[in-house]
Amino acid sequence: MAPSGATGLSRAPAPPGVPSTLVPNRLSRPLRGEPYLPPPAPPLPPHSLLPAKPLDAEVGKWNQDRDGYYIGCGEIHFTARDAAKFGLLYLNDGVYEGNQVVSSDWVHESLQTYSEDAFFVKRVGRHFRDIGYGYQWWSARVGDHRLNVAWGHGGQLIVLVDELDMVVVTTAYPFYGEDNPGAWEHEKAIINLVSNSIASLPTA
Repeated sequence: MAPSGATGLSRAPAPPGVPSTLVPNRLSRPLRGEPYLPPPAPPLPPHSLLPAKPLDAEVGKWNQDRDGYYIGCGEIHFTARDAAKFGLLYLNDGVYEGNQVVSSDWVHESLQTYSEDAFFVKRVGRHFRDIGYGYQWWSARVGDHRLNVAWGHGGQLIVLVDELDMVVVTTAYPFYGEDNPGAWEHEKAIINLVSNSIASLPTA
């Protein structure tokens, strides 16, 4: 029998601090209309997949794992405008155009900081400080502003600045599988561009 991505769940857990995206990938299957365990359901047309449908957003591409399931922890392709809709959804307590798409309780819990200094350093770039992690959202301080950040490969960011009622989105070349100093310098340049702008803003 071919190995499944789920076999890792039956083994002993990794040492503390080792990240894994397998769990959110498995747990998000019911949201996509897929069974929790193999065999995988037939692929769904991208326009019908959550979270795009309730936000009137279009999925350009959504990669699948080796079992044929859509990857729940990332690798989903949106335009910057549609990514901003996702940011606004969280900025507005899970409401989009008057509809409660995600529960406000889940939004609030997701944006809390559960792991302080969760990154491999305590600061990133010129301004990201006090870095922590919630439920798939990073938290950070930039100057006098507190942020929540959905942080993807290469510097793809959805940044929430709640006190200013502001969403900032960047897209970037993802550098998949390119773990090298050049890729990180590119990503850090985008982070610096965003954080420089936010740090210059007055508090509300």
